[in-house]
Amino acid sequence: MKTCDLVVGGALCLVTVVRIAAAQPEPPRKVPIVVVVGCLGQEVDDTWVVSSAANPIELGSKAPSPPSDAEAAKLTGTSRYRLIGTSEFSLPGHKGHKVRVEGLLIQAKPMNRLNITSVRHIADTCGAK
Repeated sequence: MKTCDLVVGGALCLVTVVRIAAAQPEPPRKVPIVVVVGCLGQEVDDTWVVSSAANPIELGSKAPSPPSDAEAAKLTGTSRYRLIGTSEFSLPGHKGHKVRVEGLLIQAKPMNRLNITSVRHIADTCGAK
C-alpha cells in the first residue's frame, strides 16, 4: 500500500512540475550585435540609412572575425537598414561613402533597424573596389 502511495504521489509531483514549466514565459529574444557594410545615405525625412548593404555579420565570442577594411570594401548587397542612435556620430561627413556600421540589429518591417555603436569609413564611394 505504501508503494502505491509513493508512485501516485510522484506522478502528481511530475504533473505539477510540467504545469509550472509550461506556465513560464518565453525568454526574451536575443538582439544580436552585427556589422553591416554598405552605402550611407540620408532620406528626405532626415533619417539615415545604409543601403546596398551586405548581409549582417554577427559579432560575439562564437562568431567569426569581422571583415577587415580591405575585405569590407569588396562587400556589397541589396539590404537596407534604418540607423537609429545616430546623434553621437558625425554621419554627414560620410554621406555617400561606403561605411562599416556596428550595432544592435532590430528586425522590423518594412525595414530592419540598426541601433549603432560605431561607424567606420571604408571608401569615398559606394562602388566595390
